[in-house]
Amino acid sequence: MTNETQILILLGPNGAGKTTIGRMLAKHFACQFFSPEEFFMSRYTTIEDYRADRDAAYRALEEHIRSAAQETIVIVEEVGLSDVSHAMIENLQRDYAVRLIKIMADESTCLQRVEARGTTHNFAKAPDFVSYVHDAFTKQAIYPFDLEIQNKNLTEDEISQLFQPFFAEV
Repeated sequence: MTNETQILILLGPNGAGKTTIGRMLAKHFACQFFSPEEFFMSRYTTIEDYRADRDAAYRALEEHIRSAAQETIVIVEEVGLSDVSHAMIENLQRDYAVRLIKIMADESTCLQRVEARGTTHNFAKAPDFVSYVHDAFTKQAIYPFDLEIQNKNLTEDEISQLFQPFFAEV
C-alpha cells in the first residue's frame, strides 16, 4: 500500500541540472534533497570502491531515503540507467507515492556543466562517459515520466511553478 508521503525522483543524464533543481526545490518547498553521488562519496573513497559494492550502496541509499520519507517529502536525483537504480525505484514505488521527473539538457550543456563542477560533490567523469550516458538516457524510454523538463535558462520561479502541483498533492 502506498502511503501519503511523496518522493520525487529527478532522472536525467550527468550535467542536466538535477542537483541544482533538487537543492532549489528542497529550499523552496522545505523538504529533503538527496544526491546519491554525495551519499556514496561519503562512504567510498573512489568510484571503483563504490562500483565494487554498488548493490550494498543502493540498499543503504534506499534505507536512507525511506527513513527521511517518514518525516517529509523527499527529492532524489538519479541517472536511472542501472539495474540497481531500477530496483530501488521499483521498491520505493511499492511503498510511496513516487513521481518521476525527467530533467534534460543538450549534450554540450551537460559536458560543460560536468567539467565546471569539479569533484567536491561528484565522482570525476570523463567527457566520453558523460556523452555515453547522455546518449543512453536519450535513447532509452525507461520510465513513464510525470513531468519532463528541458533545463535550459529556466528561472527558479519557472521551475517552482512546474513542480507546484506535486507539492499541492500532499
